[in-house]
Amino acid sequence: MTTLHLSLRNLLRNPRRSALTVGAIGLATATYILLISLGQSLVREIQGTVNLLGSELTVQQAGVGFPEMSWVTREQMHALQSLPHVTGSISVALTVTRLPGSKHFFVFGVGPGRPDIPGMKVPSGRLLEPGTNEVMFGFRAAETMGLAVGKVVTLRRRQLLVVGIYDTGRALLDRGAIFPIRTVQEMFRLGDRANMVFLTLDDVEHRDRVQAMIARRFPDLEASPTDSWTSHYRQVDVIGQFVERLGVVALLITALGICSILTINVTERIQEIGVLRAIGWRRWRLAAIVLGEGTALALAGAIIGIPLAKLVVVALPMLEALGLVSDVIPLAACGKGVALTVLSGALGSIPALARVLRVEPVAALQAR
Repeated sequence: MTTLHLSLRNLLRNPRRSALTVGAIGLATATYILLISLGQSLVREIQGTVNLLGSELTVQQAGVGFPEMSWVTREQMHALQSLPHVTGSISVALTVTRLPGSKHFFVFGVGPGRPDIPGMKVPSGRLLEPGTNEVMFGFRAAETMGLAVGKVVTLRRRQLLVVGIYDTGRALLDRGAIFPIRTVQEMFRLGDRANMVFLTLDDVEHRDRVQAMIARRFPDLEASPTDSWTSHYRQVDVIGQFVERLGVVALLITALGICSILTINVTERIQEIGVLRAIGWRRWRLAAIVLGEGTALALAGAIIGIPLAKLVVVALPMLEALGLVSDVIPLAACGKGVALTVLSGALGSIPALARVLRVEPVAALQAR
């Protein structure tokens, strides 16, 4: 108890310095928690969007970095439809453009038939007809741009009639619009190509067989189970790793901040430490005080970081609207953030610990 009391007392000697350090640590912790939550939520949102199509296999160009870079030709689409055990297919051409009121507007060209997506509700209007200048808007996009059934919108110098407002429960889809695939191909000069093809099979047990067949017959394409698409899609994993590394950089700020303040604190108390050594205090006890200071700073900052992360989500509703962060920060992300912050605090204490362990009573008492 004496050791803990001394640790807290030392921090309160300069409350302003300690408060600023705790604030910086809290900001770093909040950044880490948000970045981890964003990475996890992004993967979850993408996988949930893909699952809506109710297919067994997802086919795209092999080795591409992102779905928009994938190309599947019309001939390949027809050949895929004729494979054994394939009972249906949905081709998707996707891109991002701008519309009034939306800087990043998601465009989904779906075909060849009507976009009757499982789980999609159409509370207003109807499904669009293929081969027409019709469009369906997600309800989030419609609300943002003030659209309703019967209105005409202009995109790429083409006038399109809004025939339906849909709701899928997936933010990425609901913030965009669904077009006939041919319309998207013409507007964005894609020729007769699509980005992805979703195959429905007569029995899920045939999935591995069809996947192997596609690998043999179409070496420039790759097929993966739809329900685990993100785990097979390398770039999604790369995004997650990148986000985590950014989070670790934020935590390095914690270690550097604690290292700086503890080094200053030890320098200012060098004579006091010498006195304690002279009256018989052992090095490990002095080291425990310094370690307690670092841990206390890190823990206080970590505790502050959780509500800070929540405040950022509230202040930036776009994150929630895109389905990237919900109004509830994942408990696992909070726990990981707190644990790594405290660990960073302990690591940041090492330079100050090393200096305390080297202090000799006589040298310290002679210091000015």
